[in-house]
Amino acid sequence: MYLGRGRVIKGCTPLRGGISSRGLHLSSVRGTADTTSTDASPTSRRLPIEVDSENKTVKTAIGELPLSPLMDPEFHEQRSRFTKRKQPEKPYLQKSKFRKQLERNPYAQALATPPRWCSVTKTVHPRFFLQRFQLVAHPETGDPWWVAQGFEKKSDTSPPPTQKPTGPSAYILSNGELLESLTTMRSPLAGKHKGMMRQTLRHMSPTMQFLNRAIWRDDMGPFLLEILRRRVVDELLYFADKVENADRRYLIKCDTWEQAKQYNHRGCLLYFGEALTTEPTTTPGPEPLTTTALPRLSALTIENVKLNGKLAVHNMQDLLSEPHLHRLKTESTLFRDGSLFLLGRKPTIDLQLLLWKLQGYLPQSPAPEKGETAS
Repeated sequence: MYLGRGRVIKGCTPLRGGISSRGLHLSSVRGTADTTSTDASPTSRRLPIEVDSENKTVKTAIGELPLSPLMDPEFHEQRSRFTKRKQPEKPYLQKSKFRKQLERNPYAQALATPPRWCSVTKTVHPRFFLQRFQLVAHPETGDPWWVAQGFEKKSDTSPPPTQKPTGPSAYILSNGELLESLTTMRSPLAGKHKGMMRQTLRHMSPTMQFLNRAIWRDDMGPFLLEILRRRVVDELLYFADKVENADRRYLIKCDTWEQAKQYNHRGCLLYFGEALTTEPTTTPGPEPLTTTALPRLSALTIENVKLNGKLAVHNMQDLLSEPHLHRLKTESTLFRDGSLFLLGRKPTIDLQLLLWKLQGYLPQSPAPEKGETAS
């Protein structure tokens, strides 16, 4: 019998068996003097051997023997206790407070997009500030058309469509005045859109033949403005429905500017231009902005805070046209009564980015006079 390193009792063969959590179960020794005749059945020659873990002994066919450490379950348990593989530490998964705030900052996300080349101005900008155009074949005529991309509804829960091979694409600054100047006679940028993608293609390449026949909409500037406004209204109605039916706090109605400063989840403010109610205070403070004093984009300053000390204030009357404002008040009861709303929380980041993109697409408003910014 095997008792350790190279120790075997004469006349015995090594024991067979395994080590489990409940004890050691071995097969009996074959070929000893106490075994039965050779014509016995296999089950009679293989009797179970009991292991006494407390007394460190093993009962065999030849008697009680001391238990080898290699047969002791407790020995193996203690031996493998400190050899178990530890879980690797992943410090990149442990997000700091600054990193969490950075992910919730829509302006940081916009600036962190990959840089792309503007085919008209010959400048490089983050992709967020550019509009992507793609060559798409007309479904009826088959002629190539320049189609704007990136206006899919992200609020829909339906699965994305099957990915299909797409045509070549190019980028232009997302600015309404720039796009309108491409089709304006006597403009220094007139016809510049015809040079898109030609810098990276050979003169006789097959794609060059499609570029020569590509069609550009004459009303591309107003057309994209209408699409942007529709997307903003769709997203606002989506979150308004969540507030009314699912008791979410994506949009919070505020009566005064001071009330908007009391909430922690601050993203931006939506101002619809109606008169705000104020509460009399003894201490001097900033007065509510009126319709004439509020520009299309301003800022509300919040004092004594470490993060989000300034909130963007979007004048929705200037951003959206009258039909879109009428649609908001018709399809949602939330926008019928209020005039100032606080938009916040992480799911609204895409909407905040869309509002900022709409601000950059519209012509730049004149600089506000003294006292016209919220503070």
